[in-house]
Amino acid sequence: MRLSLKKAWLAAAASLVAVLAVFMLALWLYLPTYLETRLLPRWSTAAGVDLHALRIRHIGWRSTDLGPIHLEIGQHLRVDIAAIQLDYSPASLLRKELTAIVISAPRIELTMDGFIAASNASNRQTQPAAAANQAWTASELSARLPVRPIRLTVKNGVLSMLWRGRTLHSPFDLDLDTAGLQEGTITGTARIAPWGNPLQIAGTLDTNANAVTLDLTGEGLVLETLAPLLAPVAPALEARGLLDVTAQIQGQIQPPALAALTFESRLRHTRVTLPDITLGNHTNDEGAEVPIRVQIRKQADTPWQWALGPFQAGTPIRLQVSTLSGTLTPHDTGWRATAEALTEIPVQAVNVTANPPLLLETPLAMAWQTTARLSPSAASVDFEVRGTGAPSVETARLAARHGELVLSSRHPHVAITGAYDDGNLEARYEATLEDLRIQLPTASAHCPKVAIAGALDNAGGWHIHGTADLSNLGALVGTATATFPKNRSTFRIERANTADWSLTGEIRMDDGRIVDTTHDLRLLGLSAQLPVRWPLIPAPAPGTLKAGPIYWRSELLGTLEGRLGLHAGGFWAEATHRSKLFPGMTVLFNSRLLNSRLNGTALRMDLTMPTYTPPQNVDLGRFAASATGFQANGRFSAAAELAIEGGALRSTGRVQIDQAVVRHPESGLLLEGIACDLQITDLMGRRTAPNQQLRVARLVLGKLEASNLQLAFQLEPPGTLFVENLEMDWAQGRLQTQAFRLSPQRTELTTTVHGDRLNLAKVLEQLGGAEASGDGAVNGRIPVRWQNGRLRFDDGFLYSTPSQAGTIKLRGMDLPLEGLAPGSPQRTQLDIATEALKDYSYEWAQLNLTSQNGDLLLRLELDGRPNRLLPFAYDPQTGSFQRYAGEGQAEFKGIRIDLNFRTPLDRILDYKTLWTPRGR
Repeated sequence: MRLSLKKAWLAAAASLVAVLAVFMLALWLYLPTYLETRLLPRWSTAAGVDLHALRIRHIGWRSTDLGPIHLEIGQHLRVDIAAIQLDYSPASLLRKELTAIVISAPRIELTMDGFIAASNASNRQTQPAAAANQAWTASELSARLPVRPIRLTVKNGVLSMLWRGRTLHSPFDLDLDTAGLQEGTITGTARIAPWGNPLQIAGTLDTNANAVTLDLTGEGLVLETLAPLLAPVAPALEARGLLDVTAQIQGQIQPPALAALTFESRLRHTRVTLPDITLGNHTNDEGAEVPIRVQIRKQADTPWQWALGPFQAGTPIRLQVSTLSGTLTPHDTGWRATAEALTEIPVQAVNVTANPPLLLETPLAMAWQTTARLSPSAASVDFEVRGTGAPSVETARLAARHGELVLSSRHPHVAITGAYDDGNLEARYEATLEDLRIQLPTASAHCPKVAIAGALDNAGGWHIHGTADLSNLGALVGTATATFPKNRSTFRIERANTADWSLTGEIRMDDGRIVDTTHDLRLLGLSAQLPVRWPLIPAPAPGTLKAGPIYWRSELLGTLEGRLGLHAGGFWAEATHRSKLFPGMTVLFNSRLLNSRLNGTALRMDLTMPTYTPPQNVDLGRFAASATGFQANGRFSAAAELAIEGGALRSTGRVQIDQAVVRHPESGLLLEGIACDLQITDLMGRRTAPNQQLRVARLVLGKLEASNLQLAFQLEPPGTLFVENLEMDWAQGRLQTQAFRLSPQRTELTTTVHGDRLNLAKVLEQLGGAEASGDGAVNGRIPVRWQNGRLRFDDGFLYSTPSQAGTIKLRGMDLPLEGLAPGSPQRTQLDIATEALKDYSYEWAQLNLTSQNGDLLLRLELDGRPNRLLPFAYDPQTGSFQRYAGEGQAEFKGIRIDLNFRTPLDRILDYKTLWTPRGR
């Protein structure tokens, strides 16, 4: 039975559907196997990839899901891919095209150590062949691929690099547009985030233009997370801060060449720490942070140009680098490099461990220029470095302070030339410092030029040797000037490969001289030689110290000779002064310079003069014009200690005098049995401890004579003598003064002398009234004034103690009887008083002392009676007493006597002769 046409078409359609269904079923069942066993292995083989594992998890008309995939490319690269999605259409498959390839969660493990070594070796061995084989255009590459993707996307990838024992992880994404591959162009973007720091990369490859371009940007990269990248080469590096990066690279594909490169970065909140140094951002005048900029530029036929800055470095000192830039130029025999820099060490404490610290008071600004020639392998370098004061400080001075010590100079000049060849370094250096000035409160020094020159090398260790020349050094200490025309030091600093640093050398000074015109002192022929070594074990041999001849005024004092050397804390010196001025006298010097981290630098000097007795009297006028005519002798010894600690000067001393005698023959002054143990607390300030004791066994001045003088005193600056107490035995009694001060600035002195139990007769005899004897005592006070070069007594009085009678006998009184008329009452009264005082007992007595026109006026008042009959008788005719020759006839039961004496003071004391230098 024949089917109708309609049914025939239905049957044909059903058959076609069945055939298509069977075909689709067969394709569904066979395509995965075909892709897995035939197509993908063939593609991987064509790409040179060893495909270990592959499983197709899903296949459809529009896409295929593959994974996981494990790839091994050589020995150092492994790739694990969680899934690959292939997007296509049946039509695109027929055209050998994939709409997109999406690679999800790839993990790439790269061992950098072996990979770099293998890559370098492979490049050296196969570079010509590889260059020939890989000289493809993009269209040729498209023809070689079994299938051409339109877009390649990588999502959530992780790149793990193993380098020198450290694993570095970095997520990344990739998006490539390969639609124009047949036309010779590929464009794409990538995102890589090492340790969470996002970097954006955009690139274009154009084989028709033979050009490739890459653009890189990154903002806010955290340096602390990027520091591990440099850990294998700088394990002690620590870094903090934020980094912004932009870069553009332009190049040609065939032959591979760099056309242009621009790299710029900014570092903010930066702190990079290495051993002994810290780098960070500089701040401007307003205190705001200035970013550190790094720039690298390269054009096709121009040198590499780079710039870095500004930044500052700290520890141990703070250094600011405002600009650092240079070039790198290739040539036939290698590379030529140049660099320029402006550096500044700002005002700061350079050494804070010292006490006090060394303070830089003005900035040290330097301009540096460096040139170098490098071999192709960079194993050999010839270089030259020069540094001068920066243009901004060409006329400024450099100044530093250490306590009260101030140093200043012009900015230094530095030059270094040398060569580095396969690990061996040889160089020569020169450094000069001009117009060096050293200032202390009481001293200053100047050196026109300090020059240091030498060489260094690292053969078998480090070796640095050279000389330091400080010729024509001059100094001023108080009123003394010192000149040192020849000052030259040599040094050698070494460090063997397995040892610590060491220093050896010598400091030498010759032909020095010190002249003090104020005190007419000259020290000539000063020389010193000091071997130095560090460490000080074993201690270096001591050097020598010599000075002489030494002149004071026209006198030859003698010479100085000794040794000096180094010890653990600084310097020491021992010297002996042999006097020509005082034959047989020596002075021993012992000084030490100490350096302590707690107390800073300290200088201590001890001077000792052993007990010395001059062989003959010493004329003190040889030492001071005001002491002309004075002669001294006795036993003398002295010691002094000077110390400078923490910038402060401390000077103490002790002078011992025993059995000393001072004479002034012209005035009749004599001091015998002088003894004193003087404790000086400040030599430079001329200050002693309180209550210093001076004792004199016997004192003679003019007609005055005293004994057992005891003086309690203190010397005070400036040149003041504070007399705390003065006592002496005089006139068989005791004199004592109030406290008073003698000062060079004061021409007037007022004090009061108190007398206790003074023998009245001795007082009159000492003061020039007459020859006297007796046993009566008086007490009282005598105001004394020194004014306008004259000595005055102001209303002094001495009186007897009530109810204590006394006797007095006066002889040789020079009373002016001749000036009175014979028989006059005044003459008779004076004559009776004169006879009565030859042997007189008194119930009370008073002696008044005053000065007038350079004379001493004495007024003696007595109330008593004579102890014998006087040669007088009463004459009734005249109504008065008359003198009779022979035995005394008149007995006086009571006579009150009032006598006045006038004696020139200079005749009593001869003080003008005493205090007036001879020849004036």
